[in-house]
Amino acid sequence: MPANPRRGKLLAMLLRDEGYRVIAVPDLERATRVIRLAMPSLITLDLCLSDACGPRVLEQLARLDLCRSVPILLITSEARWLPSWVRSKVFRAIDKPFDIDEVIAAAEEAVRLGPVPAPARGN
Repeated sequence: MPANPRRGKLLAMLLRDEGYRVIAVPDLERATRVIRLAMPSLITLDLCLSDACGPRVLEQLARLDLCRSVPILLITSEARWLPSWVRSKVFRAIDKPFDIDEVIAAAEEAVRLGPVPAPARGN
Protein backbone atom coordinates (compact mmCIF):
# COMPACT_ATOMS: atom_id res chain seq x y z
CA MET A 1 0.00 0.00 0.00
CA PRO A 2 2.60 2.59 -0.94
CA ALA A 3 1.63 6.29 -0.95
CA ASN A 4 3.25 7.02 -4.30
CA PRO A 5 1.27 5.15 -6.98
CA ARG A 6 4.33 4.85 -9.27
CA ARG A 7 6.45 3.45 -6.45
CA GLY A 8 3.63 1.07 -5.57
CA LYS A 9 3.38 -0.15 -9.16
CA LEU A 10 7.16 -0.60 -9.30
CA LEU A 11 7.14 -2.58 -6.06
CA ALA A 12 4.27 -4.76 -7.32
CA MET A 13 6.06 -5.34 -10.63
CA LEU A 14 9.30 -6.30 -8.86
CA LEU A 15 7.53 -8.80 -6.63
CA ARG A 16 5.56 -10.26 -9.56
CA ASP A 17 8.81 -10.67 -11.51
CA GLU A 18 10.12 -12.70 -8.57
CA GLY A 19 7.10 -15.01 -8.77
CA TYR A 20 4.89 -13.48 -6.07
CA ARG A 21 1.16 -13.03 -6.60
CA VAL A 22 0.50 -9.38 -5.74
CA ILE A 23 -2.78 -7.87 -4.60
CA ALA A 24 -2.42 -4.09 -4.37
CA VAL A 25 -4.95 -2.22 -2.26
CA PRO A 26 -5.17 1.55 -1.89
CA ASP A 27 -6.76 1.91 1.55
CA LEU A 28 -7.11 0.38 5.00
CA GLU A 29 -10.68 -0.86 4.60
CA ARG A 30 -9.91 -2.87 1.48
CA ALA A 31 -6.57 -4.01 2.88
CA THR A 32 -8.08 -5.58 5.98
CA ARG A 33 -10.77 -7.27 3.89
CA VAL A 34 -8.23 -8.66 1.41
CA ILE A 35 -5.85 -9.78 4.15
CA ARG A 36 -8.58 -11.69 5.95
CA LEU A 37 -9.80 -13.36 2.74
CA ALA A 38 -6.49 -14.06 1.02
CA MET A 39 -4.20 -14.61 4.05
CA PRO A 40 -1.13 -13.38 2.18
CA SER A 41 2.41 -14.56 2.82
CA LEU A 42 3.63 -10.96 3.12
CA ILE A 43 2.25 -7.43 3.57
CA THR A 44 4.15 -4.42 2.28
CA LEU A 45 3.12 -1.20 3.99
CA ASP A 46 4.16 2.38 3.31
CA LEU A 47 3.95 4.59 6.40
CA CYS A 48 2.84 7.54 4.26
CA LEU A 49 -0.49 6.32 2.94
CA SER A 50 -2.77 8.58 0.95
CA ASP A 51 -5.96 7.86 2.93
CA ALA A 52 -4.67 7.18 6.44
CA CYS A 53 -1.73 7.65 8.69
CA GLY A 54 0.58 4.65 8.30
CA PRO A 55 1.03 4.09 12.03
CA ARG A 56 -2.76 4.02 12.37
CA VAL A 57 -2.90 1.34 9.69
CA LEU A 58 -0.27 -0.66 11.55
CA GLU A 59 -2.26 -0.26 14.80
CA GLN A 60 -5.38 -1.55 13.03
CA LEU A 61 -3.50 -4.54 11.62
CA ALA A 62 -2.19 -5.26 15.12
CA ARG A 63 -5.67 -4.90 16.64
CA LEU A 64 -6.96 -7.43 14.13
CA ASP A 65 -4.04 -9.67 15.16
CA LEU A 66 -2.75 -9.66 11.57
CA CYS A 67 0.78 -8.61 12.56
CA ARG A 68 1.33 -11.99 14.18
CA SER A 69 -0.11 -14.02 11.33
CA VAL A 70 1.47 -12.23 8.35
CA PRO A 71 4.97 -10.69 8.17
CA ILE A 72 4.96 -6.97 7.34
CA LEU A 73 7.65 -5.32 5.26
CA LEU A 74 7.51 -1.62 6.11
CA ILE A 75 8.61 0.95 3.55
CA THR A 76 9.43 4.30 5.12
CA SER A 77 11.55 7.38 4.62
CA GLU A 78 12.81 7.27 8.22
CA ALA A 79 13.35 3.67 9.31
CA ARG A 80 15.97 4.57 11.87
CA TRP A 81 13.54 6.85 13.74
CA LEU A 82 10.72 4.35 14.12
CA PRO A 83 9.41 3.92 17.66
CA SER A 84 9.92 0.52 19.27
CA TRP A 85 6.20 -0.35 19.16
CA VAL A 86 6.31 -0.01 15.35
CA ARG A 87 9.50 -2.05 15.04
CA SER A 88 7.96 -4.79 17.20
CA LYS A 89 5.09 -5.21 14.71
CA VAL A 90 7.07 -5.48 11.48
CA PHE A 91 9.44 -8.01 9.99
CA ARG A 92 11.73 -5.32 8.62
CA ALA A 93 11.69 -1.59 7.87
CA ILE A 94 13.30 -0.44 4.64
CA ASP A 95 14.21 3.16 3.88
CA LYS A 96 12.97 5.04 0.83
CA PRO A 97 14.18 5.34 -1.76
CA PHE A 98 14.48 1.59 -1.53
CA ASP A 99 17.10 -0.64 -3.09
CA ILE A 100 15.46 -3.26 -5.30
CA ASP A 101 17.76 -6.07 -4.21
CA GLU A 102 17.20 -5.23 -0.53
CA VAL A 103 13.41 -5.34 -0.94
CA ILE A 104 13.50 -8.66 -2.80
CA ALA A 105 15.87 -10.21 -0.26
CA ALA A 106 13.73 -8.98 2.64
CA ALA A 107 10.55 -10.30 0.99
CA GLU A 108 12.14 -13.71 0.40
CA GLU A 109 13.38 -13.89 3.99
CA ALA A 110 10.03 -12.75 5.43
CA VAL A 111 8.10 -15.36 3.47
CA ARG A 112 10.61 -18.06 4.37
CA LEU A 113 10.67 -17.24 8.09
CA GLY A 114 7.05 -16.20 8.56
CA PRO A 115 5.48 -13.65 10.89
CA VAL A 116 7.11 -11.76 13.74
CA PRO A 117 6.73 -13.84 16.92
CA ALA A 118 4.83 -12.31 19.81
CA PRO A 119 7.20 -10.83 22.40
CA ALA A 120 7.72 -12.83 25.57
CA ARG A 121 6.03 -11.37 28.61
CA GLY A 122 8.04 -10.91 31.76
CA ASN A 123 6.69 -11.50 35.28
